[in-house]
Amino acid sequence: MQSGKLRNRVRIEHIIRSVDENGQPVESWATFATRWADIRNVAGKEFYAQDKPNMLATHNIFIRWTDGVDETMRIVWDSRTFNIIHVGEDRTHGKNMPLVCMENK
Repeated sequence: MQSGKLRNRVRIEHIIRSVDENGQPVESWATFATRWADIRNVAGKEFYAQDKPNMLATHNIFIRWTDGVDETMRIVWDSRTFNIIHVGEDRTHGKNMPLVCMENK
């Protein structure tokens, strides 16, 4: 991947689970890493299967390889948030990480 294509600064966030003073579970997001990314729009479609909506990918996001990134995390870019659906296979010997994502609206 050419470094010139990595134009967008993104935050990779992971969820933190804790318990509040009343014993209730609380979830919050914390920054896991900050990376430069190439964000590409893909054709996304909403479809219904078994009477419930399902979403397909809306964006492909490419970053440099970062250990520990998985499908429980999300990407934040400016005011936009993307759930990671799939961490793609690295075909560049540990250099690049393709992420298939769905934008939260």
